[in-house]
Amino acid sequence: MKQYETLARVRAESVIKQTNGKFFTAVFEKKNGDTRVMNARLGVEKYLQGGENKVVKPSNSYMTVFDVQAGGYRTLNLGTLQELHTQGKNYKVVD
Repeated sequence: MKQYETLARVRAESVIKQTNGKFFTAVFEKKNGDTRVMNARLGVEKYLQGGENKVVKPSNSYMTVFDVQAGGYRTLNLGTLQELHTQGKNYKVVD
């Protein structure tokens, strides 16, 4: 059985950034209400085509990550993040 630590929502972004490009799993609620499990990582630049990321701004809780299973970039809403699994630790995200 997995042991979970609690993680404050405001710290979730910094924990993800500390992965330094290593894989992590995020469980979150999609915009349509479905729960999604995504294996992702940061720092993937292979598929960038230029332009500007208009989704991620300091005023919102979105983070662009590379979804390994889909093979493309996806937006992770930190505001609906429920669980985070990274570097051998399992977190339940709380407000």
